[in-house]
This record gives sequence, C-alpha cells and structure tokens, in this order.
Amino acid sequence: KRFKLIFIFITSRIVGDFSNNFNGTLIINAGKKENIELDMPVSGSSAIIGRISHVSENLSRVLLLSNVNSRIPVIISDKGYNGILIGQGRENPIVKFIEDIEKISIGDLVTTSGKGGIFPPFQLIGQVIGKKTNEIEINLFEDISSLSHVKLLNYKLESES
Repeated sequence: KRFKLIFIFITSRIVGDFSNNFNGTLIINAGKKENIELDMPVSGSSAIIGRISHVSENLSRVLLLSNVNSRIPVIISDKGYNGILIGQGRENPIVKFIEDIEKISIGDLVTTSGKGGIFPPFQLIGQVIGKKTNEIEINLFEDISSLSHVKLLNYKLESES
C-alpha cells in the first residue's frame, strides 16, 4: 500500500515577535476563523520553525523550535539516524537521544521524522554544526528575525490504491 502527503498552506502575518526571548514565541494574525488548529506545523519560506501552541478567534501563538519547551522527533543525515530536537532558548537547539551518534558528521541535514504525528516527515529544520559525546548542536535554516509571514501546514496522509 502506498501513501501520499497532501499539503494545504495557510499564510499568516507575524504581529508579535518574542523570538529573542528565552521562551521563544511568535503571535500571528490567524486563528479559529481561519481554521487554525493546535499543534499545526509552522514554517518560514524554506524550513520548519515551530508549531501552534495556542489558538484564539483571531490570533495564534507559535512555539518556536528554539523554545526551551520545544521537543520534536527528528532524522539526522540521509542515513536516517533518529533523535529528539530540544530548544535551548537563545542558543542553538540540540539533539539528544541519538542512535549511532559517532556516524553523524558536521553539515548533516536535520529534518522532521514524522513520528509523533504533529510534523510531516522530511521537512527541513537545519544542519549539524557541533558534536559532543551525547548530543549535537543544530543551526536552524530559518532566521526568524527576517520573517514577516509564516506558512501553516495543514496536511494529511492519503492512501493510494
């Protein structure tokens, strides 16, 4: 059985930017009226930046990947090593709980894994810029301070007969 991912993008303007704050968040001008839902993935022009953490009628809050409360399952390198991306506030996020960490190299790509059901698989996040014995440091592809709008991903998996 084969599956295909169907993406619908909703674009929204950033109206509040608290990304330099220890608890990195954004406020966007889309809410329940635009069918925004809790945990909806959010991206910049080319990479995932976070997920929706609160929805009101006209506004929503985005929990950024850099936020200390952010934890998402990721895949590192084209070999598919799994780990958990953990926000570090103002610092670059780190990935812990990595299988075969010795096989990971500086420059390897980091993408969403699709595990956990919030983020679709293989969406770009960043790349490895540092490595210790039990964790790696990630440089995110998106520069939040340069964004004026974000894309909200409404996706579903459909089976092909």
